[in-house]
Amino acid sequence: MVQKSVKQISKLFLVIFICTFTQSLFSQDLDEKLIWQKKYMDYLRQIENHFERTDGNYAVQYYIESYAVRSILIAYDNLTNDNYDLNFAINWVERMISLQGKVLNPGAYDMGYDATGYERPLGWYVADCSCIALSVLAAAKNPQVVSGQQDRYIHSAQIFADYVIENWRNENGSIQTGWRNMELNPIQEFWIATSLFSAVAWELYDVTKIEKYKTVAIEALDWLLDFDFKNSEVTPGTHFNDGIPTFVVYLGEGLVTNAHYLQDDAKYLSRIKKKLKSVIDLVLDNQRPDGGLDCKVLWWRQKIPAMYAVLDWYYRNMDQNERVNKAAQKILDYSFSPTAQVELCSGLHTQTTTFTFFMLAEKCVPNSVFAKPLK
Repeated sequence: MVQKSVKQISKLFLVIFICTFTQSLFSQDLDEKLIWQKKYMDYLRQIENHFERTDGNYAVQYYIESYAVRSILIAYDNLTNDNYDLNFAINWVERMISLQGKVLNPGAYDMGYDATGYERPLGWYVADCSCIALSVLAAAKNPQVVSGQQDRYIHSAQIFADYVIENWRNENGSIQTGWRNMELNPIQEFWIATSLFSAVAWELYDVTKIEKYKTVAIEALDWLLDFDFKNSEVTPGTHFNDGIPTFVVYLGEGLVTNAHYLQDDAKYLSRIKKKLKSVIDLVLDNQRPDGGLDCKVLWWRQKIPAMYAVLDWYYRNMDQNERVNKAAQKILDYSFSPTAQVELCSGLHTQTTTFTFFMLAEKCVPNSVFAKPLK
């Protein structure tokens, strides 16, 4: 009888211990979640207060702003429900639409370079404009946007996409660069443009159900899956190893978006996973112990925080490899470290700020930053 009571008491203590331990872990998780949400909100207000500022000879470029706009919409939908945030994002989209057609062709988005004379008189890139188009479509798909606005935003993205399809798309599905430093298409098959435009095409297919956009998206994906990025250049005259953060962020965005839209196609999904793994391995093989990654070109290095979103998505959805999770967390910690302040926040610091905001969006609202089909 005594022995039985001892066993019962032991079981009771074990249950109490497990419950207390579990509650403690839950409390730690909750505290951490609240800490990161606080950082997210701090960034939200910081960006909204300083978006229109210029520093020295640098004006904010619209493709950089686009990542903040997407993050603001995520914050509005999931955390703030404050119409100020929604209106802030909508006003930016309205501005992009009002400027559309001022560069080269009625379908082209203005990229914001003209404020400083940067890349003038001919500087227009499909990749940069695809970033803008993705934000326009993110606003169009927001449930709080009224139908009239939604139609205008979709129409704007269609004008851009049709212009690219008719003028800047190769027969093999890849996309050309555009104009750079008065040179037409210095990279005839530009991987960044191909990856980001594939995401744009999928988003347009999602809201229009026009088969042309689906075809364009998949043909771009086919090209990306065969693309040997380890023997390519980021831009003309560069070396692959000089721009690893850029490869991870921009290839990652296109591949993840395709994975969302082709989630029921086992064959494609397997190929996408294999390609994404090769991209993730770049981080695992080159990340420093402090979470940073050596990169000679400042504006490519400033994309490091956004790598977190690619790694986090891959870990959650494709491979629960703890090395990937640890690498993602190291990027998160590095991005707020004194070392990052020195390595990332000099020069074109606005890019660091917006990509950090993009990283925080994925941290606070997992699986939120990359485009996916409407439910």
